[in-house]
Amino acid sequence: MSINEHPLIQTILEFLDTQDLSHQTLWIGFSGGVDSSVLLHSLAYCHHYRDQLSVHALHINHQLQTDSKNWATHCKDYCKTLNIPFTALPVHVNQNHPHGLEAAARSARYNAFTQHIPKHGKLLLAHHANDQAETVLQRLCNGQGLLGLSGMKIKRQHQHFEVLRPLLHILHTEILDYAKYHQIQPIIDPSNANTAFERNWLRQTVLPTLQARHPAIIQCIQRTQQRLQDAQILLDTLAEIDLARMAHEDPPRLDLKQFLSLPLQRQLNTLIYWLRHFDINPPNRIKLETLCQQLKQAKSDRHPECHCSHAILKKYRTWLYFIMPSSKIQTNILPPNKLEFDHNAQYVLPHNLGILKAHRTAGKGMQCIQNLTIKFRSGGERICLYGHERAGHRTLKKWLHEQNIPPWIRQYYPLIFLDQTLVYVPNLGISTQIHCKPNEDGWTIQWIQK
Repeated sequence: MSINEHPLIQTILEFLDTQDLSHQTLWIGFSGGVDSSVLLHSLAYCHHYRDQLSVHALHINHQLQTDSKNWATHCKDYCKTLNIPFTALPVHVNQNHPHGLEAAARSARYNAFTQHIPKHGKLLLAHHANDQAETVLQRLCNGQGLLGLSGMKIKRQHQHFEVLRPLLHILHTEILDYAKYHQIQPIIDPSNANTAFERNWLRQTVLPTLQARHPAIIQCIQRTQQRLQDAQILLDTLAEIDLARMAHEDPPRLDLKQFLSLPLQRQLNTLIYWLRHFDINPPNRIKLETLCQQLKQAKSDRHPECHCSHAILKKYRTWLYFIMPSSKIQTNILPPNKLEFDHNAQYVLPHNLGILKAHRTAGKGMQCIQNLTIKFRSGGERICLYGHERAGHRTLKKWLHEQNIPPWIRQYYPLIFLDQTLVYVPNLGISTQIHCKPNEDGWTIQWIQK
């Protein structure tokens, strides 16, 4: 059998072409086990047919086994024989992680990938069809919904880089066959035999039992998982249609009148999709159903909320807000800063409070954007608003309340001063004192929250 005739090589070559990867640098998650060793070996040979392909191996040393250093050396030597650049990344795994050691190792691994892989990078992992079956069964045992049971995706975005799985439709027997044919000597991790870990138990006990009765169980799970992915795509499309009618930005919020007009199932689907948009894992269905019921019954002065991992969904007046709690910054004691926009007409606010962006606007905005200062609320601020001159100088506190700005946002609102006078509140209004003439081009300033 010649190398280019092996089905696995053909699969990899087709994947590279389909995903337009033949001219890119690929980062390979390389544990030294049989799956990642085969993936790396096959990519090294694919370089003969795609000579502009660049491959770089990343070995995450979890430092959980006594042989960890020896494994890193083995991986380095293996890459040397394939003429592939190699990087070992030692990580610390929190062994008291609330979701167990497997989750802790995964978290540490992805943190390392995130720090090392450049923007728009491509990370290839060696998950195969048997891994997919284990994932679906594990999530079924944990009572996950359609999204979880859809399993792993061949391609997904993770922060600033993409994660791709070229072997996801390949049976493990094909990988073992390739390794045997090319005499690949992988690392054997003894922890993989420990059935105290649920995934190992599924691999060692459950799947063999199912395969004894249903030999094609892996392929059957694959077909079911693909149908579930198709169903999830339809639900996501429906959520996008619903959000287009009700979602607003800066700050992110939903129009409650539109939201509550939907049946409960669509409300839940919309919330789950909206949270995923912010990379937040949704809470369980009971919590979301309770929130929907509370929103339906809440009077105007009631503010039900739902905590979900690192965020909060909270009602205020006629809106449902998505809130990422800050680290309790005391903005009233922050010193004033000179407002100087960069070459993109942007100014980055301190403490991850967002950015200010200046736009040229005909007949609207400030006359100029020099000699300005950024401050935050300390109390007692007043402003004479352009277009509301009859009201004279009014308190900022009252105006923010009238503009329906939620209380938790008010203290972080960036205020623009000229000398000691408040002249601009981004997104809301400008002082009569510095507004440009109707026949002039002015500057409007937008606050984009993060």
